[in-house]
Amino acid sequence: MASECNSILVVDDNESDRMLAQFAIEDAGVTKKIFFSNDGEDALNFMKEYDLYKKKEGDLYPPNVVLLDINMPKMNGFEFLDQYEKLNADERYQSLIVLMLTSSHSDEDKARAEKYDAVKGFITKPITEERIAEIVAGL
Repeated sequence: MASECNSILVVDDNESDRMLAQFAIEDAGVTKKIFFSNDGEDALNFMKEYDLYKKKEGDLYPPNVVLLDINMPKMNGFEFLDQYEKLNADERYQSLIVLMLTSSHSDEDKARAEKYDAVKGFITKPITEERIAEIVAGL
């Protein structure tokens, strides 16, 4: 098995994209658990409930990697990051890395994403088994 992290959170409103990410992650064999959120609001609520999920999931929570789509209803990826930056001040969340996983090829989106401390990369969909293995190996 390649390098491994405890868990990965995939935040994407598109079911097909979530499934493709799931298959790539599973095929790469790089994590023990995959969490899913349909939008930024759901993901933020998941992250805010630290004590609840830590008790339920143990060492699998919080996720080491967040694959975050940009364009989503309710709360998009950038709105999530604005709120997540407040959580990131808490040392319990500092081991997380966020990777923008998007269909956008916009240089403006890339530049905007790079302004967030938690964002460590910008990946164009679909994510591949090889790319997720590279990401986890670099942790």
